[in-house]
Amino acid sequence: MADKTITQLDAATTVLGSDLVAIVNAGETRKATVNQLISIFNSGIDGNGTQNQLAKFVGAGTIGDSQIVDDGSHVGMGTSTPTSRLDVAGEEGYNQLRLRTSYSPLDTSDANGNAGDVAWDNSYLYVKTNEGWKRAALSAF
Repeated sequence: MADKTITQLDAATTVLGSDLVAIVNAGETRKATVNQLISIFNSGIDGNGTQNQLAKFVGAGTIGDSQIVDDGSHVGMGTSTPTSRLDVAGEEGYNQLRLRTSYSPLDTSDANGNAGDVAWDNSYLYVKTNEGWKRAALSAF
C-alpha cells in the first residue's frame, strides 16, 4: 500500500495488519503496525469501581477506588457520606487538614490572597475576608 495520510483513507481503502502507521505528536514521529495498535487498544484498562468513588490506578492497567468520594454536590475524603462542599474526616481529630507553609500578611490590607483564604504563623491564625485579613492570637493552654 502506498503511503497515505489519514485524510486520504476511505471505505474503499484496504489496511493490512502489517501496514505501518505513523503517529506524529509535538513534531516527533513514531511508527507502529496496525496489528500493534490493535493490541494496544485491546489491552485496555481493567478494574471495578464503586458509584461516587473516584477511580485511581491500583496497579499497572488496573483501576480501583480512591479515598475520594464525589456525590455530585459534595466531595469527601475519609468519609463515604460527605455533607459539605469539602468534607474531610481524619482518623484522629488532629490530622484532618494541614497547611504546611506559614504566611504572615503584612497588615489587613495585604493584597495577597482571596476572601476565605487561611494562613498561619507562630503567633496568629489569619483569615482573608472581603474587608481584608483578620487575625486571632494563638496562645498556649
